[in-house]
Amino acid sequence: MSRIQYRKMDFRFDDDIPFQFNPSNIAFSDAVNALTLTAPAFEPYFIKAFRDAMPLIRDERLRAETRLFVQQERQHSKHHIAHLNMLLRKVPELEQVRDDVNASYARLYETKPLKFHLAYTATVELAFGPIARFIIETRDVLFAGGDPRISSFVLWHFVEEFEHRNCAIDVFRAVVGSDLYRLSQVQATVEHLRETSAIVRRAFAALAAEGKIASSRESPIARTPLRDRRRLGSELLGTLAPWHRPDRLKEPAWASQWLSAAAAGEPMTLAYPAAR
Repeated sequence: MSRIQYRKMDFRFDDDIPFQFNPSNIAFSDAVNALTLTAPAFEPYFIKAFRDAMPLIRDERLRAETRLFVQQERQHSKHHIAHLNMLLRKVPELEQVRDDVNASYARLYETKPLKFHLAYTATVELAFGPIARFIIETRDVLFAGGDPRISSFVLWHFVEEFEHRNCAIDVFRAVVGSDLYRLSQVQATVEHLRETSAIVRRAFAALAAEGKIASSRESPIARTPLRDRRRLGSELLGTLAPWHRPDRLKEPAWASQWLSAAAAGEPMTLAYPAAR
């Protein structure tokens, strides 16, 4: 049985949700909105890379996992687009940000080979393992006071990121095979991520200067315990080691409870903060 499960979710992004979903934590709210502005571009980028790689994957188990990864990413993109549409209704100026980020990923796919796209995807997905663990384990700091519809949506996303944390590196190793190639492309990957991040950051700064959104100089994770931030930094560095194995990351207890509840058929679109 695959480690990855496809779940059809039905999140609601009603217009009464604040633009910054957690008024008591503007910095983290902006980080969530930045994710929603970029995910509808990078998730289809990952999907396209995996679809193009599929004929080159010989192991049927991995082919099945790859199909499930694509289904999960498609669900993530669908709901980020729905969240983004709600944000755009409130702040239409962000339409240009959406278009610029989409164009950046389109150019990247047109100008780089498949092995680069698989390396990029693997590097980002490896980083999502520690990030997902960190967000899940510090959820009571990051999401306290936030709208539960967005909190539950973001936590669902990262539970599934943790669940499929092995797939991208497995696909990369099956198709490309050289961890040294992936590491040689980390700088290019980071530079592109900085490019798309800067597009969003500049837009938020301009909107804040015009008084259209609240602003914060705080780091999105500044309120989390220092030990957790140090552990996150150490684990992110660990993903750059050759032959890093993401399945060595211990699954957070809350993620295990979430997965068990979902498997039992419980509704999960308001799983936080109600479920503990």
